[in-house]
Amino acid sequence: MFLALLALLAGVGWGLEALARMHNGGMILLIILRFLAVELAAELVLIAWEIMPVHGILHLLGLPLRLLRLRRGQSSSLQQKNLTRATAGAFVACVCALLAVNGFPVIGWKVTAGIGALALLYLVVGVAGSQGSRIDAMSVFWWGVLVVIAGAVLVFRFMQV
Repeated sequence: MFLALLALLAGVGWGLEALARMHNGGMILLIILRFLAVELAAELVLIAWEIMPVHGILHLLGLPLRLLRLRRGQSSSLQQKNLTRATAGAFVACVCALLAVNGFPVIGWKVTAGIGALALLYLVVGVAGSQGSRIDAMSVFWWGVLVVIAGAVLVFRFMQV
């Protein structure tokens, strides 16, 4: 199963690379993505109609709003958030290591290294935070990234004379 998924990802990567080299590759990719989006929307409408024939489409259209309302009302504990971060970080780090062992078949080594570094950050912060932290370290990290980006935009914006 895992090898089939890797083969699928490698095939998609090969196809995208081939499209990038073609003269009108971007337009062809856009057409393929639009077709897949319409196909997915049609499948979702058909499934919703089978589940609830009378209100299926209205139920499907209101789903994003219900999910946002549910997520806003649901507040998980900081320990649970950190456990989830550690699990996701470990999984992504393992996938990046597997890609590195196979010679980076899907994306380049720089992108894989960046994703792996972020995954390791999530893993370390998740493990350390699940031991009883009182502050959300990743929230502080992302606010710091936002401040650095805003500062860089201001510096580069006002340096141009």
